[in-house]
Amino acid sequence: MPIKVICQQCGKEFAVTFASQAKSRKYCSRECSSIALGMARRTREKRVCGTCKKVFYAAPSIVGKGEGLYCSRSCASTAQRVRVKRVCEWCDRTFETLVSNVARGRAKFCSSACAYTARTGRSNPRWNRISCTCEVCGARYWVKASVRRAGGGRFCSRKCYGQWQSLDQTLDNNPNWHDGKSSRPYSTSFNESFKTQVRQRDNYTCALCQDHGNEIHHIDYDKEHTSFANCVTLCNVCHGKTNGNRATWHTILSDKVADKPLNGFKEI
Repeated sequence: MPIKVICQQCGKEFAVTFASQAKSRKYCSRECSSIALGMARRTREKRVCGTCKKVFYAAPSIVGKGEGLYCSRSCASTAQRVRVKRVCEWCDRTFETLVSNVARGRAKFCSSACAYTARTGRSNPRWNRISCTCEVCGARYWVKASVRRAGGGRFCSRKCYGQWQSLDQTLDNNPNWHDGKSSRPYSTSFNESFKTQVRQRDNYTCALCQDHGNEIHHIDYDKEHTSFANCVTLCNVCHGKTNGNRATWHTILSDKVADKPLNGFKEI
């Protein structure tokens, strides 16, 4: 059954056979089509090809995008292969680049090395580092301002930090120094038999994290004070934690051992 369509040029009604034609057919005749195309051509802007200097027409929408510079793809391709001379913004060296790169706002640097140097370090507008002097070797270096405000950035390298620790963080200068107690030997009563009894009392369970524990810790950090009331079972991880902030751990572990029964265990 024929489908009726209205011509977009003269407004006359005409018939087509298929539904697909109804969507694609806009005009009732070639005459109307020519008139419509001629009017569309007159609304286009007159342009001159940048390569062959030929006059052509381009739609205003294309010109508004900064395009419509060439009459054909061939002329556009030819123009893109043309090279122009530029001056590097970093090293001031003259170099050649494609016109297309200049049109896109590129070709500012002669090499990737110059581009990287110009956009990093103090040349970067987001640069927020300050100059510092190493407290050990006296070398100058850069560190983030936030790190410096937090009290860090005092040393230029791990090597200098290690040297500072070996000089200024030993013996009485170290907050964890307790008159060399860690280097003293354990008492003879702190033997394997005693350790086994403590582990059995604690059911081989860490007093802090409740995981499996196998290490015995002196609550008051006195190796010579070996007693069931002063020893507790810990795991390897928790035992390492108790090396710092000893006063707090002494209180915590003392309360935990106070709740444990000592019946059946011989005090040494």
